Amino acid sequence: MKILITPLITSVKADAAYYMSRSLADLFIQEGHACAISADAANQFHNVSLYPCGLLKKPLFSSRPKTRSYEEWMYAKGALSRDYVIDDTEAVLEAIEQFEPDLIITMDRVAGVIAARKKGIRCWAIVNSAMYRSIAFPPQIMQGLNQALSYFRLEQEFHLRSVYARCERRIAFGITLTQPFTAEQNVTRIGLASIFPAKATRTNRLFISLDDVRLSQRTLYKAIHDAFLGAPYAVYAWYKGCRSVKENNIQFMSAPKLDLLPGSIAVIHDGNDYIFHQALALGIPQMIVSGNEYLRAANAQTILRQDFGVVLNEENLSMSSLYETYRKLMSDDHYYDNTQWLMGKYRKEGDLNGLLPYLQQQ
Repeated sequence: MKILITPLITSVKADAAYYMSRSLADLFIQEGHACAISADAANQFHNVSLYPCGLLKKPLFSSRPKTRSYEEWMYAKGALSRDYVIDDTEAVLEAIEQFEPDLIITMDRVAGVIAARKKGIRCWAIVNSAMYRSIAFPPQIMQGLNQALSYFRLEQEFHLRSVYARCERRIAFGITLTQPFTAEQNVTRIGLASIFPAKATRTNRLFISLDDVRLSQRTLYKAIHDAFLGAPYAVYAWYKGCRSVKENNIQFMSAPKLDLLPGSIAVIHDGNDYIFHQALALGIPQMIVSGNEYLRAANAQTILRQDFGVVLNEENLSMSSLYETYRKLMSDDHYYDNTQWLMGKYRKEGDLNGLLPYLQQQ
């Protein structure tokens, strides 16, 4: 069959939507399906047809807003403005005309849902439990989206979860302890957003990925450099704007390399949802540098609630706080033990292959 993936990728080749799209495309192609992705060409997906998407405008706020709800986060990204949703929907409709998909899989792209409804095409939405939290937000946040829905002669909505409820299926990755849903939400659960890799031998390597931390490049470089230079283990670090340079045991990377994650002794990341679940499924202890965004904060809360890692708020990040928080993670064996226990839960839940039986269901 022919599958069109429509992700909202807000950080080129680095955010969870990019990694999930790549995993999905690899799986479908391996199974003999034709696959296309609607995304910015800068993401450079391989072996798939690539179609344009609407372009997000610059952030709506000069300072970083608190985005406790999913709707506030989408609004702050510019993904709920009337013009963007209309332009993006037109881009998806054009992709549909050219590619003629049998199924659309959308991630934070309401345009994928709108276009699928207009064309009568099956549509799945990738969701997470943080979207379903009952958090009040200003009603005007939905105004632009509802104007776009009216433009396409569709019903008004009060929440984004109502938009996704119109999809044939909602897919979530993770186990009940990390992704809790009620039966009424009717979500199809898959263990991992990739194929389970072979169990990697534990190495003396620390992996750091800080895409969404809004501290300056200089601040991040200095904190990582001063905290870990000369440590008796290798450190592979990336943050937005990072340049490739090796300093003793630290390799600063110009792009994130997730193939370094398996086998790492620990991972420090910013709450990236893909890395969060991958690390759990691989049994790797993790430290989250958290912020105000809804999903980063939700994943940080899950770590604390299930007690399998540590959290440091980005506002408090410094050389000393980074080192001390990481030292806490590595000096107490119960974080590692709890992660191993959760890894077993993920293995029982299955991996991305679990999606395949649903493809043929009508």
